Amino acid sequence: MRAAAAHGRRHFLPRRRREGQFEARREIVGLSVVIFTYTIVLIMVCVTAAILSLADFFVSRKQAVLARVGFFVFYILDLVGIFGSEWMVQNVQFNPSAYYAIENPVLKTILSAGVLQCLWLMITHVLDEHDRRVQLVPTCAYLLGCAVVLVAMPFGPLRQWAYYSMRQAYLIFALCYALAKWRRSTDENYRQRLDRYRLPLVIIAVLVGCILLEDTLVILVLPIPSQYTEWLTLFLSSRNFSENAMMLYVSYLCIKKAVRQLQLRSTQAPTATAATSEGQKLDLMSHIEDQLPVYVNTHKLSARESEVLALVLEGMDNRTIANDLFLSEGTVKTHVHNIMKKTGTSSRDELKQSFWAE
Repeated sequence: MRAAAAHGRRHFLPRRRREGQFEARREIVGLSVVIFTYTIVLIMVCVTAAILSLADFFVSRKQAVLARVGFFVFYILDLVGIFGSEWMVQNVQFNPSAYYAIENPVLKTILSAGVLQCLWLMITHVLDEHDRRVQLVPTCAYLLGCAVVLVAMPFGPLRQWAYYSMRQAYLIFALCYALAKWRRSTDENYRQRLDRYRLPLVIIAVLVGCILLEDTLVILVLPIPSQYTEWLTLFLSSRNFSENAMMLYVSYLCIKKAVRQLQLRSTQAPTATAATSEGQKLDLMSHIEDQLPVYVNTHKLSARESEVLALVLEGMDNRTIANDLFLSEGTVKTHVHNIMKKTGTSSRDELKQSFWAE
């Protein structure tokens, strides 16, 4: 009887182990499909945003739109690299000692620098910051910081955390710079225009905090996954869900803007405003030109009302507008009155706030 029991136990334990391994393997295969689908969806969203942004560029011919295209192209390359690495190692035995390794650090740093540089160019365009030093120095500092981390810090979780946190440091700098630029400006038109970006920047700031928190938890707090939970390694070590969420949100904003611009351009040819001065006025005119078709279409303004509105937004009074458009001052007053009636505003200040909040 004892011999039989012992014999049964010898068969029972290996069978449980085999069943556990089988269940773990089945779990890995199932989650590999989820990871595959998840990555493909992210790539397709970025491809869509890149194509629409490129179409927007061909229609508008604005150099600033190219930064959006580059932003998505660099991120697509980064996702494809992650996808390729996972595909290559899917049947390779998990090595816990390599969990904190940074694969292809040079390529990864270049791609992330490209993503951040393009995002920073998008932000500086909104801020009307044309100084090349401001546009390029942050990315140079990022590259230097990554190099110091990779070369000077010893292998381990702290090195990996510091490397990936360099991206969040860049984003935090960009957000703080935008906030400082807004707070220091005394130009009411400038501040009103930037107010429309307040909610997107708040959402991005929250997501940056989530990215940093997720990296801290995964790299510094959670233990290294065991060989029977390899899917955790695939899922956590090469991805940051908060970062993906931020990318999806930026994609949504860019797709929405590109679609709206393409719809308007298909029914109305772009108009070029003559540049009469340099600096802040040129920037203001450029932003008015970008936003004007959307506002005119929303409130059903006529072509002449659109011209008058653009000049009102530039700060011209009725007499100056009349001289500029070769109209009588009374006609301009009528147009301004009709614009305010259609837009539901009662003063020029309200009209400007309505325009920049659209």
